[in-house]
Amino acid sequence: MSAIAAIFNLDGAPAGEDRLRKMTDAVAHRGPDGIGAWTSGAVGLSTCLLKTTPEAANEDLPLVAGDGRYAVAFDGRIDNRDELVAALEIDAEGAPDSALLLAAYRLWDESCVDRIAGDFAFAIWDSQRNQLFCARDPLGIRLLHYYSDGKRFIAATEVSQILEVVDADVDLVSLSMYLHEQKVPADRTFLEGIKKLPGGCRMTVSASGERVETYWNPDPSDLLRLQDFREYEERFLELFKDSVRSRMRTDQPVAVSLSGGMDSTSILAIAEHMRREPGAGLPEVRYYSNVYAGMDEVDESDYIRATVDMHGTPGTMIESGEFDDSKAGSSPLGLKRAEPYIAPHEESQRRLFAAVQRDGLQTLLTGLIGDEAFSVGAGFLSDTVRRFDLRGVRREWRYFTKGAWLTAGMVAAASLVPLGPRAGNEKPARWLSKRAADAVQSTENSPLTAERKFRSLHLRDVESWIQVRGGLAGYTWADVTTAEYGIVPSHPFADRRLVEFLVSVPPEVKFRHGYTKRVLRRAMKGILPEVVRNRRYKTDFSSLYDRKTTQVEVDAVSGLIESPVLADLGLVEPSE
Repeated sequence: MSAIAAIFNLDGAPAGEDRLRKMTDAVAHRGPDGIGAWTSGAVGLSTCLLKTTPEAANEDLPLVAGDGRYAVAFDGRIDNRDELVAALEIDAEGAPDSALLLAAYRLWDESCVDRIAGDFAFAIWDSQRNQLFCARDPLGIRLLHYYSDGKRFIAATEVSQILEVVDADVDLVSLSMYLHEQKVPADRTFLEGIKKLPGGCRMTVSASGERVETYWNPDPSDLLRLQDFREYEERFLELFKDSVRSRMRTDQPVAVSLSGGMDSTSILAIAEHMRREPGAGLPEVRYYSNVYAGMDEVDESDYIRATVDMHGTPGTMIESGEFDDSKAGSSPLGLKRAEPYIAPHEESQRRLFAAVQRDGLQTLLTGLIGDEAFSVGAGFLSDTVRRFDLRGVRREWRYFTKGAWLTAGMVAAASLVPLGPRAGNEKPARWLSKRAADAVQSTENSPLTAERKFRSLHLRDVESWIQVRGGLAGYTWADVTTAEYGIVPSHPFADRRLVEFLVSVPPEVKFRHGYTKRVLRRAMKGILPEVVRNRRYKTDFSSLYDRKTTQVEVDAVSGLIESPVLADLGLVEPSE
């Protein structure tokens, strides 16, 4: 994963290469293929470059063009290159993605991001306009943080880069929000004054100020109505193939982080299926899986073996003991997190990343966002109840309660609780102080991520997910952590075009007869083993965390609970 940085001194002071150097030094591990910087008066850009695509072989960043009018810092991958080249009417064979981005900006100005599919974060300086233009991909896969105090604007991939040139205190509002619901607003961080540019947003910075606006905001109520389910299935499969294919644009083998779930197994299976098509020209696929010998409740090895055996995929199964060595959860570079995050089974994930690194691979496909993209949540059941659709309620109730993962009581709660008068009005926990509770209740979503109002609870569920916009800490963790191993994580289910399709389809395309991910299951018939395709429930890994926190790291957990830090900040009630 590459990294970028930008400095724009609005008071005209020189940007200073020394400050840019500090920002790149903080993430030098992101630049094994080169670190570059460019300055011109009050403006400076820098990049740490990791090249993974064939077109990036001759890339030199920051890109300076137009007789010095433009300078570009780019971290990303453009997936619809052929479409862009045709629209731009240029000869761009072999051109790096940054050159395509600049060509799009020169023709379409700020609306260029409406036409680009892929994962990206960038900054473009336009000296004629004396303006800096920044943007982040729709799902917020690539990171972009910034700081502004009216005199200087500083942007960077990681918070740690900004901290090299800015002092920041803890943001008590964000911390209160995190204590309340384990997330912070999509445009905030845990540090006061340092913000995130939400996914699907763009911003311009000039002497007249900053302007941030949303450019991607699909409407879940604008339903796509096709003639029959077969058409939905065919459309989905076409988009899914394109998404996986575009993320295999590399000259070296591609790694897949493989569990036994539907998402990652489908990615591996479709990749192998496409590789065997005539003229595919796709690289070899290798799988990497964490397995837990002797722990039946979290053992997915049978599903993993069924998938790799069906396609003859080479790879590595990484045996993890009942309790991982806590040292395996540390950064191999000795780096410290700039923001807190509790990563599920981090030790196991880091072992997997280390195995990918040892084999010299750089591109890692994951099933991240698969659950969210296909989810219809409890809202679907609630809408069925609200419509007095007794046949539908009876059908889903019958199929739901056949599964080992749901009971009749859970289905009733999922269906009826969201219809209650207090639904959506969750109060802060009693152990939060009045100061923290007031912060939680007074915090309003940014206009950039404000949720549209829908009567349908299903549409509310989908809308809530759209407005996450890369704000979940897990997205940041995946980016920052894999970068320590020289790996670029890529998530096929986070493809803009695929997500737009899944957001727009009626809920029954994704959910029916007690099965989630209906269209995926149907599309993967003959490509995915039946034992995997027909799995009704997911593996619950919570027992790993429960055992570790209650048996292995009791002292550490107790120390966190008893620590006076949060009480000293006035955020918790010590007596509670």
